[in-house]
Amino acid sequence: MSRPERVRERIATVLWWAAGVFAFWSCGYAVRRADDLWWHVAAGRWMLAEGTITRRDPFSFTVAGAPWLNDAWLADLIFAAWERVFGFDTLVWWKWALVVATFLVLCAAVRRLVPSEARPAAALAAFAAATLGAVTAGPFLDIRPQLYTFLGVSLVAAGTLGRPAPARALPLLFLVWANLHAGFIFGLACLGLLALPAVLRGGPPRRRALALGVLCLGACLLNPYGPAALTRPLRYLLDPSSPFHDLVEWWPPFRPGGVESPLYPWAIGAAAVAAALAIAHPALRRRDATWTAAALAAATLAMSLTSRRFVPLFAVTQALVVGPALALVLTPVLRRLPAWLPAAAALALGAWWLAPYPRAPYAFHYLSAEDHFPVEVMSFAEANALAGPVFAQYGWGGYVAMRSGGRMPVFVDGRADAVYPDAVFRRYQRTAAGAADWQTVIEESGAVWVLWPRHLPWGALPRALLATGSWLRVYEDAVAVLLRRAGTGPAGPYRPTPPSGFRSFALGALALERGDLAAARAALEDALARAPHLRRACNALAVVEARAGDVAAGWRTIARCQTIFPLPDRERWFGEQLARSAAPTP
Repeated sequence: MSRPERVRERIATVLWWAAGVFAFWSCGYAVRRADDLWWHVAAGRWMLAEGTITRRDPFSFTVAGAPWLNDAWLADLIFAAWERVFGFDTLVWWKWALVVATFLVLCAAVRRLVPSEARPAAALAAFAAATLGAVTAGPFLDIRPQLYTFLGVSLVAAGTLGRPAPARALPLLFLVWANLHAGFIFGLACLGLLALPAVLRGGPPRRRALALGVLCLGACLLNPYGPAALTRPLRYLLDPSSPFHDLVEWWPPFRPGGVESPLYPWAIGAAAVAAALAIAHPALRRRDATWTAAALAAATLAMSLTSRRFVPLFAVTQALVVGPALALVLTPVLRRLPAWLPAAAALALGAWWLAPYPRAPYAFHYLSAEDHFPVEVMSFAEANALAGPVFAQYGWGGYVAMRSGGRMPVFVDGRADAVYPDAVFRRYQRTAAGAADWQTVIEESGAVWVLWPRHLPWGALPRALLATGSWLRVYEDAVAVLLRRAGTGPAGPYRPTPPSGFRSFALGALALERGDLAAARAALEDALARAPHLRRACNALAVVEARAGDVAAGWRTIARCQTIFPLPDRERWFGEQLARSAAPTP
């Protein structure tokens, strides 16, 4: 290869890497309720403060002091250390870095699987297959330690497929992974499957594969909880009677409700077509890596069909099948094009996808759906040094633990069976569902406080408790209601929360409910002046303007909201508000 050809190839390589960064980054903007993030951060803060690893529950009053096998302890420490050094909102950069790294590594793994006769299309095919995976997985990529598992699966694929024997660095990967997220167990299964060709090959590859497998398993045992870290997640997965499987994230992907990925059916179809081509084409059929990759994709597909929680794993592994097949299809066309041209086109496409989204830390507010959590109520609790057991909505338990530092222990939170027995969660389920004994559950729980959403379908619970006379309303805003058991806790007077964007939004939303449009406008404009990124404040201001008779101003505000952070359904939502005579609070 001549020097000019090498230069052009290097330029194309740089363009492909940049295209991948932009395209995969643009898939990291799913708006997800970060129910689990908060207790992970709370655990990390606790460990930094105490100088030890979590082994007993410090955050609940139902099982206080019970054994806690925190198989994400290192991830929690990273969260807390990252927050301390860079600031809390910059955790979005942690997420984006892991998402981009996952699919860049996947691209490299796919390129190694492309047959030599299809090399002209290897880069484009790997980019396209990995992009299909990133877009399919995107709706599920929230800010939580499971992102380490998606990266780990990509690294295992890159360290095994297309190699005569597994990479020597894999034990180090599992040493770290086993302390970051329980998904390392799936990683061990991936390693066993993808290393199988080397084992069957015999000779030095077999000895190296078996030795590395033993070392990887041994590395996984080097965690604070020993073998129990391997068995606990399996007990959870293999127990279909566990009530925690009723959580929406464990529902099948085609069951209505919960997170959906529009491209998931298309990814299944693409993988099926690619598998058929692999059977038909000798360049793929004769390669061991083709069949191990197809087996892994089939296994993750089966897992994802039983639970949407595993859709991202299928999204990653389907690329290992789709990429090589796509390269064979594209090669006749790409042979006629300069290598830099498709790379430049992919770079332009990735930049176009990313351009509408903010790259600033305030994106955290959207990606975590922060405004759906009791931010202002917990600011009220902090301002008044409130303490004592609180019966909180399940998804809010971790947020309460983080904001109160354990001063307000919760009835239950998102740590599921790692801490809570089935009976505790079933009692919570009965309460949330309004079962006949739901008031008895709360009354007998020992909770001093009840923290609950104020809008339907949740709002009936605090109203019913107030009607008994045994509970008193302490604080209420647009998101939540805080009740105190009569005869317990501080009776007031209470200090107001300090000025903030969330406080002004709470005042504005309540004024909007009362129909006081002037007060609502003033408070919401103040909220956006203090925190220009607040989603619900921006939406509510548009509603106020429309109700005041200036619909055009409302649409201009909605357009401004979209420039802060684009949401696909915001304009449709506002149109629906205009179509109603009395639009509800956003």
